[in-house]
Amino acid sequence: MAAAVFAALFAYGFWRDRRRTRNGVYLLLALCFGGLALLVEAGQRRPVGAEVAFMLVVLAVPAFAAILAIFLIINGVQMLRREGKSLANLLSLVVGGAIIGYLLIALLVLSRPQLPWIVQSLFVAMTMIVGYFGFLFVAYFAYSLIYRRVGYRPGVDYVVALGSGLMGERVPPLLASRLDTARETFLAERRTNPDVKIVVSGGQGPGEDIPEGVAMARYLREHDVPDDAIIIEDASRTTQQNLAFSKALMAARTPTFRAVVVTNDYHAFRAATYDRKARLRAQVIGAPTARYFVPSATIREFVAILAASIWVHVGVCLLLIAFAVLTR
Repeated sequence: MAAAVFAALFAYGFWRDRRRTRNGVYLLLALCFGGLALLVEAGQRRPVGAEVAFMLVVLAVPAFAAILAIFLIINGVQMLRREGKSLANLLSLVVGGAIIGYLLIALLVLSRPQLPWIVQSLFVAMTMIVGYFGFLFVAYFAYSLIYRRVGYRPGVDYVVALGSGLMGERVPPLLASRLDTARETFLAERRTNPDVKIVVSGGQGPGEDIPEGVAMARYLREHDVPDDAIIIEDASRTTQQNLAFSKALMAARTPTFRAVVVTNDYHAFRAATYDRKARLRAQVIGAPTARYFVPSATIREFVAILAASIWVHVGVCLLLIAFAVLTR
């Protein structure tokens, strides 16, 4: 019953507005309860087989966590070599190390049942918190993959390309990938709507010689996009401002416009959540990104999603700690 309820909530939420983060939570809950129901059903028919399946799941979780940690550490080293030292580039390394640290603590605590009750309680609390954020990450990651695959409905008035960092005045590969996808989308839309425009959105940040919007427009002109089809937004400094300022430009020209927003694939779903908050009638599509860059970028996107509701997650963590301590 629970699986059916959450599946129905997911289906309704996806139909109503697929840009909501809760859709991913509904989907994962439906899958978890569905899997649990199958396990219970199997246990009633073949108890021994169900026990074996349960033990395999229990053993698979730490094994998968260890493999994931090793992968993230390797990716973190690769990020540092290719992209340089920065907090954002350390994310894979930090998360991989944290997973290894948790597994070592778990091994230590579980092998010493005589440890003080407060230590055991704190370990239980830590495990529940790790499980909570692990669940949210899987829900976010799985749903973001689904969101990217769905695409958008053709027939838009504007294609909005979101900016990212320049190298002086030059468009780097990451931004070029966005612009190439925006250009392809623009040309496809132009076959049925000759008045479609492409909005390039991005202001001037640290280390940039010109606004991103200006460099993006120049790149598109060099790749055969007509100058009169390009609208430059060069004041924004964040994704939220990209969307808000672009919305104002489009609404001034076409009050009832429809748009599609282009960013990189790892950033598509978070941009879509901002898109919804800005009340922009648009879906977001993602451009390809170098594979080595994706793990760290995905973690960064997840952290940003969490930060948008930080006090909710702090409250949940405090409740889990209280539950672990008070129920011993």
